[in-house]
Amino acid sequence: LIGATLLSAQRPTPFQPDSAMAVLRTLSMEIGPRTMGSPAERRALEYGVERFRASGLDEASIMEITATPANRSGRVRNTRSGIAVGVLRGTTGRIIVIGGHIDSASPEVPGTNDDGSGSAVVLELARVLAQREWRSTIVFCLFGGEESGLVGSRSFVRDFREIDSVDLMLQVDMANGVDDLIPFIDQGTTQTPSWLLRAAYEEMATLGHSGLSYPVHFFTWNIASGSGASSDHEPFLLKGIPAIDFTTDVNDPIHTPQDSWEWFR
Repeated sequence: LIGATLLSAQRPTPFQPDSAMAVLRTLSMEIGPRTMGSPAERRALEYGVERFRASGLDEASIMEITATPANRSGRVRNTRSGIAVGVLRGTTGRIIVIGGHIDSASPEVPGTNDDGSGSAVVLELARVLAQREWRSTIVFCLFGGEESGLVGSRSFVRDFREIDSVDLMLQVDMANGVDDLIPFIDQGTTQTPSWLLRAAYEEMATLGHSGLSYPVHFFTWNIASGSGASSDHEPFLLKGIPAIDFTTDVNDPIHTPQDSWEWFR
């Protein structure tokens, strides 16, 4: 998917799990629970911007959110949240978004796996991908407010000035590296395109990853309920942008105090 846009023939800088774990420890232990609009979420967003800048991205800033996008009932509420955005300019205007959500579910939940781990992956990918030149512009996003109704990603799709140039969105929502990798592809009235799902699985196989699964019963219930689990790829799908989310075991103790550094696998 992304590899096809690489200009350089050099070998890529390797993803370093220890580097990602250091980021995760900062988010989970030093900053801690990061509910939408809290001072801790703000510190996490600022930390994300610092990491983007340290990686050498061309642009890094917080996209402010002062009001949530209208939900299905049309309700808008005031808030204070944001999205840490890092931009790695390519040689074309085509944009790929790589995202994770930096908030956690409640003040009692450190959010180590959900989604400190995904945020750590995004920040490590920014470090790695910034070492090469790309045809596509890559926009890295750490969304605030995911646990409060996909607030960050809905705001991004509504307000990002270059949204019409986004051709692909890849989301990482939980990435402990132990459980099987699960694609979130069905979102009621819209779905990840079959070509994207196929390409993603082919790339995983090429990289030697065999821990891929799809819990049919969970997703059947999720869709039938009409209000089940989702992630920040959904607003992109609703915008007509090909998008996919990868997550790990939905039975892990997320949204509980056990989603902590001490329990993280």
